[in-house]
Amino acid sequence: MNRLFIIFTIIMLISSCKKDASTSIPKAERGVLTVNEGNFNWGNAGLSLFNAENSTVSKDVFKEVNGFGLGDVAQSATLIDSLLYVVVNNSAKVVVVSASTFKQQSVISIAGSSPRYLLHVNDSIAYVTELYANKIWIVNAKTGSTIGNIPVAGETNQMEHVNDQVFVAERTKFNGATVAQIRVINALSHQTVKVISLPTPPNSICKDIAGNIWALTDTGGGKPASLISIDKSTLAITKQFDFASGKTPNRLRYNTATHSLCYLLGSGVYSSATTLTALPSTPLFTASTSIPYAFDIDASGKYYVADAIDYTQSSKCFVYNADGSQHASFNAGINTNQFVFLP
Repeated sequence: MNRLFIIFTIIMLISSCKKDASTSIPKAERGVLTVNEGNFNWGNAGLSLFNAENSTVSKDVFKEVNGFGLGDVAQSATLIDSLLYVVVNNSAKVVVVSASTFKQQSVISIAGSSPRYLLHVNDSIAYVTELYANKIWIVNAKTGSTIGNIPVAGETNQMEHVNDQVFVAERTKFNGATVAQIRVINALSHQTVKVISLPTPPNSICKDIAGNIWALTDTGGGKPASLISIDKSTLAITKQFDFASGKTPNRLRYNTATHSLCYLLGSGVYSSATTLTALPSTPLFTASTSIPYAFDIDASGKYYVADAIDYTQSSKCFVYNADGSQHASFNAGINTNQFVFLP
């Protein structure tokens, strides 16, 4: 009888342990995901989940749920409905992840690629920009197959979709010929309809509430960095504001809460209305970062900034209120380069 009791007790303990393990998997409920780039050739890319309601962090939710890592260098992530499309640059793939459970759903492998960003064009088609291959990949996001490409001249990065046109930031490739332009693609025919020349290569773009495109450019060739506006209909440059010599802003974002343009210049967070007649002379606030590596704004207008610190240890992330006061801080993975706000 004692033996039976002992066996029964062991079975109950094992069952209890299994139940605890399954319930430890975090669930995404209005949380903030950080895309952690990791280090080149280390295969240590990951996703961290910050719960703003109780200020808790799960450091690598993808690996915890799936039992394996994302891959080598997580470049970006795009949230489409209930799925997160994580572009893993040096692994030549896009990992499709459930945004609520973090379970891997599928993998879109793009042979011979070094992918950068993904944009959903319609219910099934997505564009994936590219570092080296002189093309933008056209993929079927449902089947995971590559179905074509769009020829380009340089490195392609962020994209914005306005009506039936896709605006692509295109810049000089590493050790390549100078390229500084916005490529405009017809999203129905997948053909380039116009190339808009910029004074220097773009480092980030966004669209405002009217659908017009804004671009930040680097310094280069003796020319200053610029903030540039492009009309969505005429495809003409309508505004250009040059920064002071030696100043290179980056990570241009559109604040949907205040309908303003925001960007980083060093550790300073700058903000300006789209009706600006001159660049702002002082920052909205200065972030507590030594190497600012990510910058995004949530729907309520809170600012998120990540500090890469030394590129090898966990990033330090800061959350700021609309007035620039610090709201929260947390540690994420290595080289956090993007914040994704879950609905």
